Amino acid sequence: TGASDDIKRATDLAHRMVTEYGMSDKLGPRTFGNKQEMVFLGREISEQRDYGDKIADLIDEEVHSIIQEAYDTALDILRENKTRLVYIAKRLVAQETLEGNELESVFNEPVSTRRRKARKVKKEVVVPAPVAEKVKVKVKAGPKKVPGLVRQPKQAPA
Repeated sequence: TGASDDIKRATDLAHRMVTEYGMSDKLGPRTFGNKQEMVFLGREISEQRDYGDKIADLIDEEVHSIIQEAYDTALDILRENKTRLVYIAKRLVAQETLEGNELESVFNEPVSTRRRKARKVKKEVVVPAPVAEKVKVKVKAGPKKVPGLVRQPKQAPA
């Protein structure tokens, strides 16, 4: 529910950026909609549309554009700092909490950007004879082995 609320708030803010604050490249510096507010209660009662369907579609496009740009920026920041985030996550798993100076030092510690190569473990796959027959594994004549495949001798049907 936390992520859902974040998306809702971001969408609401982007909508206000376009309709109230005039922060749209396509629509220019103007406001859209006439809001009736109860100032003494501090809340809106209703909003009267003073624009047509084409403008409403443009507002939707601009809101989507703002949200998408913010999402792409956040994703770029996360990708650029992935090694640092993984390092911090591992420290949190080990320690559970990081506060104050300790947290500050974790952000400033050098982190290795070198990726460890995964070790390849060779596993022999044993294929039962009935399965091998169905798959029709072709083996050329000679002692050549197929990597990862161990053929079993044919078994007589039961």
